[in-house]
Amino acid sequence: VKEHGLGCAICTSATPGKLVHNLRALGYKESDFGAVLTAVDVPQAKPFPYVYLEGARRLGVPIGDCVAFDDTINGVKAGLSSGAFTVAVGTTFAAEDFLAAGLKPDGVIGDFDSMPRETVRDCPVLTLPTHKDDTDTARCMEVGRERGYREFLLAGGIGGRLDHTLTNIQLLYDAALRG
Repeated sequence: VKEHGLGCAICTSATPGKLVHNLRALGYKESDFGAVLTAVDVPQAKPFPYVYLEGARRLGVPIGDCVAFDDTINGVKAGLSSGAFTVAVGTTFAAEDFLAAGLKPDGVIGDFDSMPRETVRDCPVLTLPTHKDDTDTARCMEVGRERGYREFLLAGGIGGRLDHTLTNIQLLYDAALRG
């Protein structure tokens, strides 16, 4: 990814062993990314912002110019407190769960097509059709590019679901190829 000029840090709460295993299973290595961090690389894990702040620092990008995608309550807390534009991804938790935790993400994406807009109050929601050619993360990255973002910080993308991990890594690779 970094060979194509796209700054990308993987910031995860997974253990180093799990991260390396998932990357290898997908045919990637840590050096394929601008930065790869786990909870052991920072003083405190999520919900503290250190993993995001360190990821941005290693990329050489101000945290305010980064977009953090996360599908966990602690990850969204960490993203928001880091100063990154933080998108809650509704795969592990529903939008209501983020709001019940007192969070107001900068954006919410996921399978919320049938959810009433008042459920997420004043959080911007990118509603996607049920049948689409791109994943929700791909569409969110497209919106980010339309808004002028050149750097994406994908947080929580190397978790327990191998299919989600593969999709997220492929999205970043494809984005790098497109510039």
